[in-house]
Amino acid sequence: MDVVKNESSSKRRSVFEDLVLLCFRNMQASLEFAREIVRSGKQELQDKVCLDAQTDDAADKLAVVFRMAPQAAELMLQHVLHDPHVQDSGHHPITTRGNLRRWMFEQDMVCEYQPDVYNPQVDGKAVVPMWCCESGHSHPAWHDAFIYQSDTGKDAEIVTKAVLMPNILTLDLLISLATVRSADISVFTSTSILGAITCAWHNLVFPSYMMLLAFNALDWMVFFTWGC
Repeated sequence: MDVVKNESSSKRRSVFEDLVLLCFRNMQASLEFAREIVRSGKQELQDKVCLDAQTDDAADKLAVVFRMAPQAAELMLQHVLHDPHVQDSGHHPITTRGNLRRWMFEQDMVCEYQPDVYNPQVDGKAVVPMWCCESGHSHPAWHDAFIYQSDTGKDAEIVTKAVLMPNILTLDLLISLATVRSADISVFTSTSILGAITCAWHNLVFPSYMMLLAFNALDWMVFFTWGC
């Protein structure tokens, strides 16, 4: 995901840096800080959080917060969950009905990690993942695989959201999620966290897992052949 940095962001502490500092001093205070941001409803503050989420080290800072105050991190990640920008809603809108069947199984969620973004070219505004449709009404091929409408009549109502934090699928963040205590297990009901885990599984882990199974099956075939 391409990100245009705001020069002024390097001269001040980001919201995520403040969260890390609070975590080291008082984890409950970091949770209250995150709750206050969510409750404020101020557009200026929301824009600042989204802009800070696109700094180079935002995902790393969030991983630190997940280790110490997972509920605060979950609130902040959910706060940067937005509707994607639709480039041409007249010719290529995001459908509200579709089929989420993958690998012969119905899924509760499907995810994609793509570089298409809309840059509003306005100071203080973050770039937003974009549902592209170029001139001539052509669109990326992954759109059709991501949300498709079947001929079986089994399509369901769906909602499409985008996380405004780039580089979220880092090893540090995934390790941090693995260390969440049972007392904070409710964070895994969050749409943004479920999306990160689902995207990591389908795009990174599952292909490697299937390859491992294939090699194991090949090993057993060789052992069986030699044994005979």
